Formats: sequence, structure tokens, C-alpha cells
Amino acid sequence: MSELNISYDQPISTKDEDILGRVDFAKHISDFILSIKTNSSFNIGLYGKWGDGKTSIKNLIIEHLESNDKYPEIINFNPWYYSGQDSLMHMFFKEIGIVL
Repeated sequence: MSELNISYDQPISTKDEDILGRVDFAKHISDFILSIKTNSSFNIGLYGKWGDGKTSIKNLIIEHLESNDKYPEIINFNPWYYSGQDSLMHMFFKEIGIVL
């Protein structure tokens, strides 16, 4: 039997780390995203309490999207890294500029 390596309070990054069976849920969301036919931008929100696994789900969704040859442009922006509204807005638009 292989050794189980658990790291508490850290989001998982890949499907190989998923021991809670979240991969299928993330795949359904990413398949939905890939099915959207629009030239407009859109947002996806994950809601849950602290520690519910939102970042892990986001990471699994992105992993699945990036495995598809037609994946959309993804802006992975974390507002918790910045303090102050001016800094937050500046870095947000900087990230959009980098992707575009």
C-alpha cells in the first residue's frame, strides 16, 4: 500500500492529489465552461466557507481546462495578495494586460 501524504490547510494542485473525489465536480464545471459559446467575458464564482476547498476546486478546474486544446484565456488573480484599493486595481488590470 502506498503512503498517504496529507498536508493540512493547503489546497491541492492536481487531480493526482485528490483524495476527496472532487475531480468529477471540477470536470463538470470545466466542461460547462468549454460549452459556453460567446465572445464576451464571463465570471465563475465558487462560494463556501474558509477551508471548504474552493481553491482546490479552482485548481482542478484549471487543470482540466488546460488539458483541452481549446481552453479559454484564464486570469488567475488573487486579491488577497494586495493591500489597498489602488494597488488592487493596478495589479488586476496589469494581470489582464499580461494575458491579453
